[in-house]
Amino acid sequence: MMIYRVIVCCVYGRFHTLLTARREEGNGMQLFQIAKEHRGTVLKFQVNQFALALFSLMVFVFTMQNKFTMFFCGLFTMAFYWYLIYHLMWNIGGKDRIRVDGGRAKKILWKGFYIGLLANLFNLLLAVMNLVYYYTGISWLRLGNIIARLWESMYAGWWQLFMPHNPLAHFLVVLPTVFVAGAAYLIGYHNIFLSSFLGIKPKPAKHR
Repeated sequence: MMIYRVIVCCVYGRFHTLLTARREEGNGMQLFQIAKEHRGTVLKFQVNQFALALFSLMVFVFTMQNKFTMFFCGLFTMAFYWYLIYHLMWNIGGKDRIRVDGGRAKKILWKGFYIGLLANLFNLLLAVMNLVYYYTGISWLRLGNIIARLWESMYAGWWQLFMPHNPLAHFLVVLPTVFVAGAAYLIGYHNIFLSSFLGIKPKPAKHR
């Protein structure tokens, strides 16, 4: 009986280890597959951010002398950036819903958050460089702060007003972007139009 228990425990332990390893391997492959599939989406994130960063930098230069205009123009540049992300991820969520319903893809509701995180890896790197520079003073890490202020200039107005010397400010750039990306994907996946809450009905698609 003792030998039987030992054999059962060994077999169960081995089987459990194998299932856990396969599950972790499957999750890893799933993350890799999403990253591979949405390389173009991540690139669109970067293009949108680059274009809006140039526009926001010009806006900041012309409004930096007046706190009132800096506040509202800064709010506009941030909101416009989030809208671009929302529009991009809403469409991806809607397309994925069609694929899932057709049995051509798996239902992954956290996909939008993951794509948003992938698209913000460079922003995270800049945030880490800025934080380390703030506490260590390593000269070459100052480059991260300079690049971040240019690359993330859609937030420049509010940085200047509310947290000009906060070392965590650049981390706060990532959070709303990832949230908007994930929320927009879910809203698009469920085919919800935010304009409907304002009483604006979307135009029906024309059938050819």
